[in-house]
Amino acid sequence: MNFHVLLIPLTCLTLMACEAPLVLDGVEQSKKQPIHRTDRIQTAATSGDDVVIAGIGFILNSNDAGKTWKRTQPEGLPAFLSATICPDNTQVLVTA
Repeated sequence: MNFHVLLIPLTCLTLMACEAPLVLDGVEQSKKQPIHRTDRIQTAATSGDDVVIAGIGFILNSNDAGKTWKRTQPEGLPAFLSATICPDNTQVLVTA
């Protein structure tokens, strides 16, 4: 009976003693790097220099033929199915 009473605390102490030290050097280095994001494009439209690209939860706009981009993230992560740019440069996106 005494052996079983000591077995649990000794096992816990052994497991705690074997734990490797926590090294977070890689985490700090990765925080300094730029954000790399992957989006799944579902629809795109162009009209002259205007470009609109959309997918699940994001819209990318450019009015200089893709040299610079503006990202918009609508609430609720809508899935955009179709996009068009009207002659007056109004952008229309259809969501499910």
